[in-house]
Amino acid sequence: MRYTPDLILPILFIASLATYHTNRRLLEYAIVEAKPLIYTYYDANVTFSDEKLLEIFSDSWTTAGYDVKVLGPEDAKKHSNYNEYEERLDGSDLSSLTKFGYFRLVAMSTVDGGYFSELHTLPLHKRPSLSSLPSSLRDFSSLPNKGEITFQDGAFGSIISGNEEEFNNMVKFLMDNIDDEIHSSYQRIYDTPTVTVGNQTSTFHFENNELLENVLNYKLDICKRAESKFFVRLHGKDLQTYRNSVLKTRHKVEYRPLLLENWWNFYKSLCLNEHNKLGSDNIFPKETELSLENEDLIDTVDSSLVIDNTTMSTVTCDEVSCVITKACVSKEGTIKVFGHDNAQVDALAARVKYIMTHEWKCHGCSNKVIIEKGAGDHMIWSKTATFSTGLSLHNCGHHIGDHIWPLIRLHLKFRDVDDVIQNGLGYLFLESAISPCDALYHAIAEQVIRFKTIPQHDMCFDNIYVGTRAMKFMNDIPNSYFISYEHFHRDMHAMRSLFWNTFGILESNKTQPIVMDTIIITQKRVGLGQLRSYKYHNIANTPQIVKMIQTEFPTYQVQIVTWEDQTVQQQVSLMARTKIMISLPGAAIINAFLFQDNATLLCYCQKGEEDHRIDSSTIFANNGTSRYQLSDDVRLWFDHFDYGNYYQICNESDMSFSGRDTIVDVDALKERLNSLGL
Repeated sequence: MRYTPDLILPILFIASLATYHTNRRLLEYAIVEAKPLIYTYYDANVTFSDEKLLEIFSDSWTTAGYDVKVLGPEDAKKHSNYNEYEERLDGSDLSSLTKFGYFRLVAMSTVDGGYFSELHTLPLHKRPSLSSLPSSLRDFSSLPNKGEITFQDGAFGSIISGNEEEFNNMVKFLMDNIDDEIHSSYQRIYDTPTVTVGNQTSTFHFENNELLENVLNYKLDICKRAESKFFVRLHGKDLQTYRNSVLKTRHKVEYRPLLLENWWNFYKSLCLNEHNKLGSDNIFPKETELSLENEDLIDTVDSSLVIDNTTMSTVTCDEVSCVITKACVSKEGTIKVFGHDNAQVDALAARVKYIMTHEWKCHGCSNKVIIEKGAGDHMIWSKTATFSTGLSLHNCGHHIGDHIWPLIRLHLKFRDVDDVIQNGLGYLFLESAISPCDALYHAIAEQVIRFKTIPQHDMCFDNIYVGTRAMKFMNDIPNSYFISYEHFHRDMHAMRSLFWNTFGILESNKTQPIVMDTIIITQKRVGLGQLRSYKYHNIANTPQIVKMIQTEFPTYQVQIVTWEDQTVQQQVSLMARTKIMISLPGAAIINAFLFQDNATLLCYCQKGEEDHRIDSSTIFANNGTSRYQLSDDVRLWFDHFDYGNYYQICNESDMSFSGRDTIVDVDALKERLNSLGL
């Protein structure tokens, strides 16, 4: 059946040729002015429904010139096959969310076809100002691809178009291939876009007319980026990716409407000419960088997003750390605060006088916090920022223990644990040069920005966190010792969860924890020629260890790992699957903080170095002939964890040396693995 939008037409009485022509003109006018129809689905009886979210959806699409029709369970029950479909779904042991996903498509199959949308979409254009969109999205009098099912955002299915017959064919196919999640069903269609349903063939189409935008940011170039897109998608998985603090799981949505409403008001003011501040011809502002020279533009934005001459900054500190509110970071690496006079600013500066960004710092960098008086009007970029310095080292293990760990501790002093896990460090500002270890920082921060790349106009935030002196897990060598404090275990779990959350690793208390099916053996890259490092040691008989594990413990896969060859995402995923990690001391073992609770590290000793920079407490003589080096990381960090199992192995019965490398006794290792329950 061909889809035609609902039209409100005048009752026409054709009594003469003259009235015919008059009424024809009225009819043509009515067709031009008719609003296109977009459907959605709402069931107030399911726990995850949100009336406020429905209200925002209806308001946004109505504002953009659409008629919104809300379908519900009663519409689904009108389907001739409803009882059969209900019986199939009830017999498939599905979650209420998944059933909801199927029933909304059943409901859509009872109408004349058209556009169906989930509630997490917002329109990007007012009709009829859609000249930059594909013709199929400008003219709702016909459907894309001749009414065949068309997904507007790939396999996500946030907006789907099709006629009644094609919606019914899709529902029949999905009911014959029920999955645990509706999006798995969409993926099945995506993988096989042409299917046979009964004696009919249906073809599915997939387009990408969605805009993915982090709603925690309010970026002034959004109008230009939205020109060729139909809608913005804010699915729970998108918000999870953006590390939104109010969406701990994708089903916990009580605060999501507030986020959508705030962003929609911002976008509406900026791009839809809601206040006529940008002119009446829908011309987008032209910007080469995010500047705020246009005072009229500031007037259109919610005052909570702006710093101006009425703003008062605050500084809250303990002995080593501070949070500074309503402040900006400058290109010169200073923090600008706001007050009514210089005396107020001087008082704020006095509070951070002895605050240090970090003890270890990059070459030529400063770890002092310099406060200046801010002036003028500024847009707030985001809620959270971190002001630090950075390291010059390219050893990423040091970055984790000596820089990232203190930064996470800094935030946990002032913020809720779940907030840090879900949102990370916000915008992270560094003075150090770009490093091979930057990927680690991108895993925990929304953006990583060097001072010199800041635009001429400062970048301003609701909260800037700074100060990590003496917050590493150990004091500096020689003769290091572990620095204990009250919340160590809480903070350690939070750091692990932050990395896990970033890359979608399920926590152990979720329904489907990651199976620990892997044994890894670390291998250090020593280099060749002039690049060869004589500091690095390796396990000399790795092939024999691999063969033993494959023979004696065949249910586990064995991987020989050089961390430089893996992305951070691959490293985090692998560590979550690791049951046993076999390694020598050094930065190669630092990733063990990502262990699941029952994983085990077997750290064999390596040959001791004649190096005064190495903590003498980690080296001991054996029979007066060999110097054995233990791991600082095990002794000063892992030994204090309340999860994972961490062993240092240095007995002659377990190992020996071959030149600079370590030979592991394979039979002793087999017995040890058996004793660990493998």
